[in-house]
Amino acid sequence: MMKIIINRLCGFFVMNELLKIIKDNMIIRRFILMNSFDGALTSLGLIIAMHSTGIFDVKLILVSSIGVIFATGISGFWGGYLVEKAERKHELSEIKKIHPKEDLAGRKNEFKKITLLVALANSFGSTITGLVTVSPFFLAALKIISISEAYNFSFILVALILITIGGATAIIARESRLLHAATAVLAGLMVGLIVYLFELLKFA
Repeated sequence: MMKIIINRLCGFFVMNELLKIIKDNMIIRRFILMNSFDGALTSLGLIIAMHSTGIFDVKLILVSSIGVIFATGISGFWGGYLVEKAERKHELSEIKKIHPKEDLAGRKNEFKKITLLVALANSFGSTITGLVTVSPFFLAALKIISISEAYNFSFILVALILITIGGATAIIARESRLLHAATAVLAGLMVGLIVYLFELLKFA
């Protein structure tokens, strides 16, 4: 029993430490928001493309969407990890030049955590928003809702995600939430229009 309590306390303190790093690190926050935005718009583009071409096979929709979502997530993780690791190594080498006698063990551990968090932020933002966007199609696969309803719910979820991201950027910038939310939704409408027009060209 004591071991379980200790493990949970350790987990709690580790989580608090990670949350503090995320809160204090502008780059991680930026990656989470940017990639959440990208994930939502990428999924929106896929869904509009499939809807406009008359695809109502839920299995095809899920396989196509999830494949792109996870491929984007994996690419984001490795890209973020490699770039951030290189940047942190460069920063350590510069510190060592200026302070050759300084013990860098503490900085190295901190940089490893930040590098991993940046990579995860670069991956999970797009993956989570993408999965949320296509989640209605899981309900359609279970026959809980129809495919048409799944499409409609998916579009609504994208709008809600974009509004949420707009609200988050407004809080950071200390500006109007309405303005930021409207700007994010406008970007979604532009993506939707562009994808729809390209789909029309296929039948021209």
